[in-house]
Amino acid sequence: MDLITTQENAATNLPQLEIEIKFYLGQTAQNIIEVGKRLIQAKSLVQHGEWQDWLKNNFQLTDRTARNFIQCAERFGKTEIDFRFSSTQMIALLSLPDAEETEKFIAEKAAEGKAVADMTIKQLREEIADYKEQNDLLRKQAAQDKQQSLFDLQKQADSFNAQIGDLKKRLDEKPKVIETVVEKLPDDYAETKSDLVFTQHELSAAQSELSETRGQIDNLQAELDAANKKIDKLAKEKKRSEEIQKQLEAIKERGIEKPNELFDVIVIDPPWGYVREAHHGSFDANGRRCTNPYPEMTQAELKAIDLPAAENCVLFLWTTHKFIWDAKELLDTWRFDYRCMLVWNKQLMGTGNLFRMQCEFCLIALKGKPIFNDVHNLRDIIEEPRREHSRKPEEFYRMVDTLCTGRKLDYFSREQRKGWTTYGNDTEKF
Repeated sequence: MDLITTQENAATNLPQLEIEIKFYLGQTAQNIIEVGKRLIQAKSLVQHGEWQDWLKNNFQLTDRTARNFIQCAERFGKTEIDFRFSSTQMIALLSLPDAEETEKFIAEKAAEGKAVADMTIKQLREEIADYKEQNDLLRKQAAQDKQQSLFDLQKQADSFNAQIGDLKKRLDEKPKVIETVVEKLPDDYAETKSDLVFTQHELSAAQSELSETRGQIDNLQAELDAANKKIDKLAKEKKRSEEIQKQLEAIKERGIEKPNELFDVIVIDPPWGYVREAHHGSFDANGRRCTNPYPEMTQAELKAIDLPAAENCVLFLWTTHKFIWDAKELLDTWRFDYRCMLVWNKQLMGTGNLFRMQCEFCLIALKGKPIFNDVHNLRDIIEEPRREHSRKPEEFYRMVDTLCTGRKLDYFSREQRKGWTTYGNDTEKF
C-alpha cells in the first residue's frame, strides 16, 4: 500500500487518510500512534459537525476512542518508548501526567522486573496507582524537609542576633577604658606625658578594635539579612503550599459533582499552571505577583477535561499572553473551531519583562452551528478596570447574555450568576 509520507500530501487527501487509518487499526498497539497522527490530520479536513459520523461510518469508532488514539499520538509520538504492549495497556498509561512520567514509570517497572507488556490491565492500573501514591509521598516528604530547613535557618538567625548583641555590648564598654586612663592626668604632671602617650596608644588600639568589630557586625548583619530573606521566602512558600493543600483536601471531601446536562454556551477560565508547568520555573513568593492562590492544573490535566458541550455550542476561553498557544491547543483537543478573540483592557499596568501586561484575552470558538441573537453592535474590546484576582468584568457576561441563547455554564466559576449554571470548587468566592 502506498502510505502518505509527507505532511503536504496528508493535508489534501482525506480518502488516502481513511485507507491508512483502516490499515493501522488492524496492526499492533504501536500503530495506535500512527492512527492518532492521521486522525489529527483528518480532523482538520472533515466538515463541521460531521466528525462523529465520519468516525462511525468509516471505522466504527466512537469519539472517546478516537480521542484516546489522538492522546496516544500526542503523548508517545515523539518518545523513545519501546511499545511492545497492548492497546489497552497503552491507553491505561494515559492516566500518568505526561510522557516524561510515563517513560520514568516504564523504566522503573522494568528495573523491578515488572515489564509493562507482561502485566494484566488490572495489575497495570494497580502499579500506576502505587506509583502515583509514592510520588505523593515524596512530595509530602519534600514539604517536610523544607519545614525543617526553615527551622534550622531560624536557629541560625537567632545565633547571629546573639553574636551581634554581644559585639555591641563590647563596643559600649570601650569608652570606659579610655575614660579611666584620662582621669589620671591631673594627679601627677610628671607622668602626664607618658600617660598621654599610653592613652593615645590605648585609644588607637581601641579604635582599631572598634573598626574590626564594626566590620564583623556588618558581615554578621549581611548574613542575618540573607538568612531572614531566605526564611521569609520559605515561610511564604510553605504557607502557600499549605493553603493549596487545604483547598485540595476540601475539594476531595466535598466531592463536587459535575453538571449532568449539556450546555449551549460555556465560559471557562482555566487555572493555568504558572507554577506547576516546568518551563515556567519555580514558585517565587516575592517576585511573582501573578502566582495563583488556588490549585493549578497542567496542560495535560486541562486537556483531559470532558466539557459538557451540546452538539451546537459556543465556547469562551479566557487566557493570558503566556498561555495563548496552550489555549489554542485546548480548543483543538475539545473539538472547537477558533473564530475570534475578545481583549479586556484592565486599565491598570501589570507584571511583565519586555512589556508590562495590561490585557487579558478570551478566545471564542464554535462547535457545530450554535444560534446567536441578531446583535451587531458588540465590539471586540472591553474597557473595565480589573478587580480581585481572576475575577472577570461584568461587561463580559452582559455581552454573552446579549449575544447567546440557550443553557449557559460558567466552568471554574467563582461567583453565582442568575440564569447560569456554575461549576467549581469556589463558586461563592465573590
